[in-house]
Amino acid sequence: MFRKILKNTLIYSIAPYIPSFANLLILPLITKELTEVDYGISGTIIAYTSALSALSVLGLSVILNNSFFHNPNRYKYIWRQIYGFLILWNLVYSIILGVFLFIFMPEAAIENRMLIVLLNTLPIAFFGPTNFIGTTYYTLKQNALPIGIRTAIFGLLAVLLNLVFILKFKLGYMGWFYTNFIVGVLTNVSYWYVLNRKLDVTPIYRFKFKTIKNSLTISLPLLPHQYSYYLLSGSERLVMDQLKINTGKIGEFNIASTFSNYVANFAQAGSTAIGPVLMNLYKENKYKKARDVVFLYLTGLLVFNFIISLWIKEIFYLLINNETLRNTYDIAIILIMSVSFTPLFVGYFNLLTYNQKTKNIWRITFIAGLICIILNLIFLQYYGVIFSAIAIYISNIYRGLSGYYLKSFKSVSDFKYYPELWILLIIVSSIIVFYIKDIDVIMKVCLTIIALVVSLLIVLFKHKLIFKFANRK
Repeated sequence: MFRKILKNTLIYSIAPYIPSFANLLILPLITKELTEVDYGISGTIIAYTSALSALSVLGLSVILNNSFFHNPNRYKYIWRQIYGFLILWNLVYSIILGVFLFIFMPEAAIENRMLIVLLNTLPIAFFGPTNFIGTTYYTLKQNALPIGIRTAIFGLLAVLLNLVFILKFKLGYMGWFYTNFIVGVLTNVSYWYVLNRKLDVTPIYRFKFKTIKNSLTISLPLLPHQYSYYLLSGSERLVMDQLKINTGKIGEFNIASTFSNYVANFAQAGSTAIGPVLMNLYKENKYKKARDVVFLYLTGLLVFNFIISLWIKEIFYLLINNETLRNTYDIAIILIMSVSFTPLFVGYFNLLTYNQKTKNIWRITFIAGLICIILNLIFLQYYGVIFSAIAIYISNIYRGLSGYYLKSFKSVSDFKYYPELWILLIIVSSIIVFYIKDIDVIMKVCLTIIALVVSLLIVLFKHKLIFKFANRK
């Protein structure tokens, strides 16, 4: 089991990191052609598109997951109905998104407004949820390779296209939108062929109304939860724009969050790989073993984030050829360490989802997002864009902790997860790495070796350092 988790995690994380690494290598080239305003425009438009993204699948991913595990002999029939419904719904959604973007287009991008709207909406209108359903299928089958291959190939293509559009044709921020359009279309085409030709998961447009109604009854309460991802990782740029924060300052935050997104992708890879494993363990009533998997995930991600944060200053100065942008590494540290709370959320979310006790999850995640927005509205103008990173950090603490106090969680879990101790450990680690971010390289090398040795010992000795106390109910 551990080997399978490790293998899938590596594929899910290494595959996107192949193009990400290539993208990092070209940063010294393209940052000469880009300004903080370009990054600000891109980040602001992404924030506005993300504001509606949760509506694209209406939370129906939970139905795909549950039908796969609970109805293994007829899940494709359920999927085909959802596929057909979502294709029709995405026609409506693409129009809503287009109008939204047209109205809230940043002033600095007004001259390209209509083109940006079309580049963002046409793939949705033509392909609907094809990419989403194809990815879900391979994820639940615990077959990470097809996803990894696509991610690597199309990611590298995106890097090449960015070089062409930004470096050769000097298109600035528009280069990113042209690239995303081309790569988005090709990715959807690749999954369309698999779903419709190989797996025979063709959309049923004359779906059963009762099936869709029952599915939406379960999935729609999760929309606030899914929307909270935007509130936690995109709304701050929307708030900045509405508060008339300088576009260049938004760009500074955006470049810092770009690096933290690489780490978030790694964490998401772990969550994606671990999810089906946890579901199978729950199915076999191995709840203690599932809890131990979450603990292992927590340990590995915390060590990884600590090391990346420790070296982020050197990474920025090596890769960013812009003095203003490279000095945002302190913001990146806060954002990167905030990702360390992700496994705590995974610990209760997967268990509650498997037992179909999702009624109260949306409250936690939505409130976490509201905390982020409210803190930004109150303090952003006084403390600058670095406070947005602090707001995200605080919100992630709430999201990672609160689920363990739900009655629904306590009713299905007989084992303690000790979230308070994990929260304290992550906070202390974050404070330490932030205050030692400017120490000399030799000291950083020593601390890195110590962190790696400790994490290796935890794995070699079967995680006894982590589980010795927690193994008691």
